[in-house]
Amino acid sequence: MARLGSGIPLVARVRELTGLRTALQDAVLGRPGAVLVSGEAGVGKSRLVDELARSAGDALVLGGRCLDVAETGVPYPPFTEVARRVRAEGLLDLDARPALRWLLPELSPVPDRGAVDPHGVRLPGRRGEQDTGQLRLFDAVLALLTDLAARGPVLLVLEDLHLADASTRALLVFLLSRLRDQRLLVVTTHRSDDLRRDHPLRPVLAELGRLPSVRRLDLAPLSAIDTRGLVAALDAGLSDELVLRVAERAEGNPFLAEELAADPHTLGEPSLARASLLGPGAARVARVVAVAGRPLRAVDLAAFTDDVELGGALREAVRHGVLVERDGAYRFRHALAREAVLADLLPGERVRLHAAFAELLGTTTGRGVAASVAHHALAAGNPALALASSVRAAAEAAACGAPAEALRHREVALRLWTTAGRTPSGITEADLLRQASWAAGASGLPERAVALARAGVELVDGTGPEAGAALWLRLARALAELDDADGEREAAVEQAWLLLRDRPACAERAEVLAGWAAALHEGGKRAEAAERAEQAVADGRASGAWAAVADALTTLAVLDAEDGRGESALRRHLEAVEHARGGGAVGAELRARRALGRFHHDTGQPGRAVEAFDAGVRRADETGVAWSALGVELRAWQVLTRYRAGDWAGAAGAAGEAGAWGSERLAAARAQLLVGRGEFEAAERELTGLRWSRDAWTAEVAGAADVELLLWRGQPDSAVDRAVEATGVCACPAGVLRLLALGVAAWAELAGRARRRRDRDAEERAVAEGRALAGRARAVRGGGADAAAWLARVDAEEDRLVGGVVTGPWLVAAELYGDAHEQAVCRWRAAETALARGQREQAATLLKAADTAAELLGARPLRDAVRQTARRGRVVLRGEVPGGQVDPFTPRERSVLALVALGRTNREVGEELVISEKTVSVHLTRIMAKLGAGRRGEAVAIAFERGLLDVTG
Repeated sequence: MARLGSGIPLVARVRELTGLRTALQDAVLGRPGAVLVSGEAGVGKSRLVDELARSAGDALVLGGRCLDVAETGVPYPPFTEVARRVRAEGLLDLDARPALRWLLPELSPVPDRGAVDPHGVRLPGRRGEQDTGQLRLFDAVLALLTDLAARGPVLLVLEDLHLADASTRALLVFLLSRLRDQRLLVVTTHRSDDLRRDHPLRPVLAELGRLPSVRRLDLAPLSAIDTRGLVAALDAGLSDELVLRVAERAEGNPFLAEELAADPHTLGEPSLARASLLGPGAARVARVVAVAGRPLRAVDLAAFTDDVELGGALREAVRHGVLVERDGAYRFRHALAREAVLADLLPGERVRLHAAFAELLGTTTGRGVAASVAHHALAAGNPALALASSVRAAAEAAACGAPAEALRHREVALRLWTTAGRTPSGITEADLLRQASWAAGASGLPERAVALARAGVELVDGTGPEAGAALWLRLARALAELDDADGEREAAVEQAWLLLRDRPACAERAEVLAGWAAALHEGGKRAEAAERAEQAVADGRASGAWAAVADALTTLAVLDAEDGRGESALRRHLEAVEHARGGGAVGAELRARRALGRFHHDTGQPGRAVEAFDAGVRRADETGVAWSALGVELRAWQVLTRYRAGDWAGAAGAAGEAGAWGSERLAAARAQLLVGRGEFEAAERELTGLRWSRDAWTAEVAGAADVELLLWRGQPDSAVDRAVEATGVCACPAGVLRLLALGVAAWAELAGRARRRRDRDAEERAVAEGRALAGRARAVRGGGADAAAWLARVDAEEDRLVGGVVTGPWLVAAELYGDAHEQAVCRWRAAETALARGQREQAATLLKAADTAAELLGARPLRDAVRQTARRGRVVLRGEVPGGQVDPFTPRERSVLALVALGRTNREVGEELVISEKTVSVHLTRIMAKLGAGRRGEAVAIAFERGLLDVTG
């Protein structure tokens, strides 16, 4: 039987402990993971993880406990414990990552950021608002654990997750979704009996449960036999009758068994068994610690008890196992004991103690004090003090990277605003609504952000022009996160401008003008957009609003590019990057770098696009926001441009495991790479669950990847449906043309199949549908060099659709593409037409070029298709025709097809393979579906034609 240091037995947990030790060993070997331990209160979760920590060997054990942030004041309490331990023991230099100082109140003075919106001006688009301060903190914590894990294995234990504040939950999801090869095991505990249906931890657990590196461990109560064994081990002097009685009352709960064993004759609440043994002084101390909600030092407790009696009272409470001392502070040994003491308090005494704590804390300073004062003032019925303290606590939370806690404090303040009787100076209700709207947006609650902002603009009449404009601009930014609010967003920006148009140049005017210019451009009002953007640049330069200058310059650059003024567009893009970086506007700089990369991409300069996106990713890393929406989007573009430039190895390195970044855009870019490499199952996993309707960029990239996957797998009918579906979401002209061209290609495949079957009706339908898609493509306007290449591809695919064998359109498309893979595809198709026309020398040249490109890229499906064409045309590429093609058949399907090709009947095939005739028929149905064949013989012919079958004998 394993035992803890306290001497309390760990009973009947061998299987669970073994599983945890195995997970730790995996982490030691570089396979990180997490185990989420759940169970009812007192079931032994803490003892289990304590035993794991005791047996962790050379692993560094770090841990922290989640506390109710309303009572303790400071968000991220478990990570604060970790940072404090790392600093105290000198494990790493925290000064190298300044954001970590936000976890340590003693090192982190509260910045007076107040109501300042940290985002600067945002261009239109549905990118969830994020607090860059919080992202820097998250990145710093991840880097800290990664650095520690590089020195040796790390076990991180986070207890009482059911009490975690929203920012702690967000940080945990962030960390666990980014486990890669760190020697790190994260173990959490939470009370399952506390998770009501609307508990905020429930969706977090569901999200974490989908991560492959995370598993759940539910601790069930002990069996009756094990409970009796535990009680007997706790007190060898108990009679058999008392052991049985205690075990029955404990109902398999080790904590209750221990409590009852301490006083087996108690008739009251088992959780109060030990507390009932305390004298008056020790009981008073227990009640004070219970109301405090956090560990208290003796000097704090002295304000509530007689100094002479305090030492004895504390010793008595510790001796009876009600309180424990840790690092000079006293807390309850178990949360159940605290809850029982709280429940036993008389209402009047509870209110008096809360009032005393509010008064005591009001004389102290430090981060977290305001939140604690607000909590105790609310409980004591002092709304004025609670309001003022909530406002201060919100500012602290926002400044220290905890927007969810800032929102909670501000909403408390808003509820108290009209009833408090006295409001704090220096802030208005409108200010509070604007700040709360920002906090809601930064916390991932766009609808709540809009609702708060709308409430704020109702108070505009009672504010000055700048404050009123700020309210309207906040509404516009909140509306930018919703799909159906474009008109209202533009109207909100215009209202902000009306309040500032007669004011001299200032930062607020510049921000409004830059946001308005971007919204006008998105709405197609190009002339007005240019005018507003020029005004924004002038105002921003005069007032030093460099984020607004950068965003406005980006709008002007995009307008220049659309008008064909490439040199001017490039100059303005570079100016936008320079102004944003010089002004320290990180978000604006990353947006400018994204726009610069897209400019190079759209003008057919893949090499320069790669350089621009590489620089953007580096800046996101350097500024600690690699995991922000913009940071991950830059990485997605980095993957895509490296793919199109032909650097597939670099693309794979940048993508990593897309799921670790939690980005649909990055998953889409990685899926494109996987399809090109022939890793179809992995690509399918990335594509599964991507929601195209949420994002036009994802619809373009993921949609095209999915269509290409279906085409390579010989499923053109499904490919057509997917292409049409994605075009309904995609907004980029080049992206729409790409999807339409692939749709025409799918109809060309279907038309070819119909011709081979001599099915005239099916052929005519395929040709008609394909021509309809080609017509839609020719109606698309704009899109730059990429669009021109895909439009040429439409012409080439349309010729293939009608059975033509014209080489020219394919060669034109190949010259227009900046994408190495698409160039090779066009040369392959051009070679097919050349062979059909008897031009073997031209075909050989084209096939060799396509084969070389496919080999260099690692494009296995294309390489196999090129070599199949070469084999059919008797063209020697490299002195031999290698095998290793992408095989669409299962081994059983291949065996069935080979026997059918030898002339066997279904029954003969079944006899030879020892399967039923019905099973043979099922396999043949699947084979014909994959090949698009209508009969057995046609399936064999198509397989031979594609080089998928080579039967002799």
